[in-house]
Amino acid sequence: MTTPLLRSFLISASLALLASAALAKTVSVGTCIPRQISYATISQALAAVGPGYTILICPGNYPEQLTITQPVSLAGVPGGGASNPTIVAPPGGLTQSATLLSNGVTAFFQILVQGTEAGVVNISNLAIDGTNNQVPSGNALLGVYYQNSSGAIKNIVASNQIANGSGFGIFLESTTSPTKTITVSNSSIHDYDSGGIHCSCNTSISVNINSNSVVGSNSPASNPPAEGINISSPGKITDNSVISNPAPPAVSAGTGIVLASNAAVTGNTVVGWGIFAAGDSNTIKSNRVLKADEGIVIGGANNVVEYNFLANFPGGAAINFNCTGANNTVIHNTINDASWGIQDSPGPNTIAPNTLTNIANLTSPTC
Repeated sequence: MTTPLLRSFLISASLALLASAALAKTVSVGTCIPRQISYATISQALAAVGPGYTILICPGNYPEQLTITQPVSLAGVPGGGASNPTIVAPPGGLTQSATLLSNGVTAFFQILVQGTEAGVVNISNLAIDGTNNQVPSGNALLGVYYQNSSGAIKNIVASNQIANGSGFGIFLESTTSPTKTITVSNSSIHDYDSGGIHCSCNTSISVNINSNSVVGSNSPASNPPAEGINISSPGKITDNSVISNPAPPAVSAGTGIVLASNAAVTGNTVVGWGIFAAGDSNTIKSNRVLKADEGIVIGGANNVVEYNFLANFPGGAAINFNCTGANNTVIHNTINDASWGIQDSPGPNTIAPNTLTNIANLTSPTC
């Protein structure tokens, strides 16, 4: 029979053991955390730890390419008055590569998460800078590449993934079961020359892309990036800010958000070439699309487009069915300042009620 004092002692001892176990599963890179097992490089830490570890990364530049093949967490931490651990290209550029599952293209990566399947890899509070990548022409550059893996990407910066028109900030792929789940949130992706966040995954990944800033470039380019956010799987794209401008005069900017089928796009602000629903059964709701050649393009069927605000399309259409979108419901949208309000509907589509003001041409003839 145990006394209250003994029970209290046993509980305290158990809590101490749990705390010790948790601490034992944490290591650091750099010297900003005292009395912690520490490594000089992130690659050394990854090679030393087992599944379930958290690797805390001190401020500084890390000229490395990282390959992660087990469930771990990478997290940047503040230290010495800074909070900016940054993965940069090694001297001489990137040399390690993987093969894209979707098309067999050789892709040089900065962080590769590969084959952890149901195991979760989390990356947070890090910057990934692709400057001086030296990727050969004809190959892709990926800031963060998840291949057949689940996890969460939060509070990162992916920038300067520029590689002959084939640079991506974040690239997600899977061809295996079970379905992978990946969240990308509260991150800044900018200055890429192909795509900001790209999921080439069909139904093998469910994505949640929320509260990110995605900006193609801060300066005009003769070949603007093709896309801001592009998902070919079910998922959610929520509360993001996507800017595909600027582009030189007479040069079309890339598309802000591209989706296939069974996705929900809600609460986003898109500036530039807007939202393209290529597939079926999507929900596009309560978004703001501004200053674009085309606002929302609906190419498939059974899509619901409602409560969106669209403005400033002086030479284009706010909503365009591309002569392919049929059996869609487009209602309760507010459109102001456009050359065309609703264009190229092949029918049948439900296109009323909507509020259209300052529109040169309300609707175009049926295709």
